[in-house]
Amino acid sequence: MLPMCGRMVAIALKKLAALEGKGRTVRDLVTTYVDRYNLAPTQQAVTIHQEGGVWVFSERVWGMAPPWATRPLINAMAETAAQKPTFRRAFKSGRLLVPASGFYEWATLAGRKRPYYIHPAGCLDGSEHWWFAGLGEAQKTPEGPVEAFAVITTEANRAMAELHHRMPAILGDEAAEAWLDPATSPADLQALLRPCPDGWIEAHEVGAAVGNARVDRPELILPVA
Repeated sequence: MLPMCGRMVAIALKKLAALEGKGRTVRDLVTTYVDRYNLAPTQQAVTIHQEGGVWVFSERVWGMAPPWATRPLINAMAETAAQKPTFRRAFKSGRLLVPASGFYEWATLAGRKRPYYIHPAGCLDGSEHWWFAGLGEAQKTPEGPVEAFAVITTEANRAMAELHHRMPAILGDEAAEAWLDPATSPADLQALLRPCPDGWIEAHEVGAAVGNARVDRPELILPVA
């Protein structure tokens, strides 16, 4: 099983074009960043951090790679991220948002492992987005420094629990603002990282092709017949 969350969908970026950051603008991003129906670790995703009260949009590699890690760390546990040496610095000063239209999870039901697409309730076409809480920082690589990120996960809510015991920390608009605000206290930050309401999510089974990270097409999010 892939780590939770191990695949994302990011196809609602054009809806963010009304929000302008500094540096690289949202409008720039949506003209250069293609819709992703099967975004996998080590690939680039759009993330949002805050500088001087302004939301700044940029692309980062999914997966943080400390020297001791045998593979990129794509998730950070909400319960321990603030204390673990691996994520402690990023929790303090590298908090970010990952706009995502949904994610995939593999669950064993009725004796068979099946992929499911988990998405905002009432939105089957991926045209709406969630805010995933994330952490980011620069990583040293043989090719030079790379901006990387990890998605924070928390306990599953009741709607998700049948598929997996963990889920991304999904933030509402006010919580997203607070997550990026450097003035938010550590206790208040921790309180944001709880399971989202059950009514925020829906899931349906999808085809096995999503298991191949080289396959990235709209049909991946469609329910199986």
